[in-house]
Amino acid sequence: MQFIKPETIKYNTLALTIALTFVTGAVAAESNQNSIKLAQISTTVAKQDGKYWIEKGWELHRAKKYEEAIQAWRKAEAMGAGNDDLTFDIGSTYEEMNRIDEAYREVSKLKDSSNYESRVEACEKMNNMRYARNKSLPKPYFADLSTTLGWQSIEDMTFFNMKGRLGVGSGGKRPAHLYLFGRYSSDNRSGAVGGFPVEYYTNEAAVGLGVNKKLLTEHDLYIWAEAGRVREFRDPGPDIYADDFRGGFEYSRSWNTGYNCRSTDKYPNRFILKTYAELVYYNRFDEAIWFRAKIRPGLRVYETHKSTVDTMLVFAVNQNLDNSADNYNQAGIQIQWRPNREYNYTLSAKALENFYENGKSEFNFIVELSHYAHW
Repeated sequence: MQFIKPETIKYNTLALTIALTFVTGAVAAESNQNSIKLAQISTTVAKQDGKYWIEKGWELHRAKKYEEAIQAWRKAEAMGAGNDDLTFDIGSTYEEMNRIDEAYREVSKLKDSSNYESRVEACEKMNNMRYARNKSLPKPYFADLSTTLGWQSIEDMTFFNMKGRLGVGSGGKRPAHLYLFGRYSSDNRSGAVGGFPVEYYTNEAAVGLGVNKKLLTEHDLYIWAEAGRVREFRDPGPDIYADDFRGGFEYSRSWNTGYNCRSTDKYPNRFILKTYAELVYYNRFDEAIWFRAKIRPGLRVYETHKSTVDTMLVFAVNQNLDNSADNYNQAGIQIQWRPNREYNYTLSAKALENFYENGKSEFNFIVELSHYAHW
């Protein structure tokens, strides 16, 4: 039997110990490296939370990279870091980009916020941007459509008027607009409507070119002109088509009709005043010049962030400066309801007494539904 020498056993044991030490160290080192990597990954993920993307958004905003800033803030919202302030910041950034329609839609998200101050701020910003809420054509292009449908007791007459425009406009505080227009007017009693002049009730369609210019920065005073071609539908005579040129000045202003976003009073009974005046030349109607003015003092009897109801007295003058036989004046009362301030629909009822130049008078009850849209 061969015996192993003690020295050999000693060396083998030492070698095995050294080997095990190296293996254990290597395993421990690899484990430590993996732990470090996991910690680094966890730290990176932790950094890229909602707060990170909000700060990243502001970094991009300061560099005027507005689109990228909004994308960063959207990521923050997706991670649950959204709040009222961030929504206002996104809305303000859209304003800086001159994308007012998107700014309006962003701010409108807070119109029913649980925070009172946020609701007030959203309401005020929406009021300031209301004109652009449906804007879809890129600047400087625009389109709009005005529509009125109504009935009046004189001659039991129904009437419908519509006018659309498509054009280009300049900016600034005194803008100008050049536009193509289409106009359509229809009723069931043209030519036989009490003592009203023919300028008011016609059955015709027209297309043409128009221009207007705001003259004052703080008041809605415009000069305008339109030239077109008219197709008459009722009793046109030998000339079924006619050239049409009209133009003049138009002024309007209202007081106390804006909504007070801090108000909680649904029945304010607040004094309001609405005024309108125009001076217009018509080449088709004996080249007449007409002056019309209307003043409507009244009370705002109902008001919420959504709806308003106004009651008003009505006083109006209608003067043909070339033929006084066409003159008539009006006095009466009116109630006007706007069901939803988000949309330009109004329903009104008027009880008026018409006073004609020949000394006669006639009562007239009118119901009208009006709408205005802007793109």
